[in-house]
Amino acid sequence: MDLAAGNRGKTILVVEDDSALRTFYRSALMFGGFRVLTAPDGVEALRQIEGDAPDLVVLDMDLPQLGGRDVLAEVKSHTETRRIPVMVVSGVDTRDLHDAARVMRKPITAEEFIAAVDSLLAAGVDGGSTGRSAGVKAPATHTRSHQQRPR
Repeated sequence: MDLAAGNRGKTILVVEDDSALRTFYRSALMFGGFRVLTAPDGVEALRQIEGDAPDLVVLDMDLPQLGGRDVLAEVKSHTETRRIPVMVVSGVDTRDLHDAARVMRKPITAEEFIAAVDSLLAAGVDGGSTGRSAGVKAPATHTRSHQQRPR
C-alpha cells in the first residue's frame, strides 16, 4: 500500500455498522499511517464529526439509527463541514449520491480502498481537521445535549 507521505497522520472517520468491515477498514488505514476514528451508526458519526472534524469520512449507506444518506446530507448542509470529502462504500444503490466525493461498491480490496482514500486526500480538498467543533449536530431524538434545529 503506497501512500503519499503528505497524507500520513490525517484523520479518517469510518462509519460502518458491520464490525468485521469496520475492523478491516480501520486496520488498512492504520497500517497506512492514518489516525482512524470509527462509528457503528449515523448518530455516532455526527457526534464525532461535531467534536473533531475528520479529514475524510468513509460512509456506508445502510446504517442503524440514522442512514448514510442522512449523514451525507447533514455533513454537506453546513459550511463548517461541507468541504470534508465523503467516500461512500456500500452494497446498496448509490447512483443518486451527487454530494459524495467518491462512491465505491462493496466488496473492495484493501488496495482499492487505500488508493481511493489516498487519491481523495491528495486532491487537496480541505478536510477541516482543526480540533474545533465542526458545527454538525446529532439529531435531538438521539441525544439529550442538542436541540433540534428547525428545518
